[in-house]
Amino acid sequence: ENALRRAGRLGQGYHASASSHAQLAERIPIINSAAQEAGRPAPLISARVRVHFGPNEAPFYMLSGAPEQMVAEIRSFEAVGTGHMAFDFAETNPDEAVRLIERFDREVLAALR
Repeated sequence: ENALRRAGRLGQGYHASASSHAQLAERIPIINSAAQEAGRPAPLISARVRVHFGPNEAPFYMLSGAPEQMVAEIRSFEAVGTGHMAFDFAETNPDEAVRLIERFDREVLAALR
């Protein structure tokens, strides 16, 4: 909680990694309250999430499932106050990375435009 309050009091942004929208929903009020107490604007909330088409089999939060599920999750991030998202495809093969990114753009991001 102290780190969250510092982010609100001093930071221009807060960047979460591998955190769900539910986790951010708990953190954002703490950050925003600290910013308000310090007389500052609320910092930009950013989230980096790993993307996986299919079920989440990792021990941490991932944006996963079918494209429709991913769209709903992204909207949930927006609903709790996330202003920026960075997507990690965890792929080192350049051709496969391009394929995944293009699929994500076509099947997920296009639904948000």
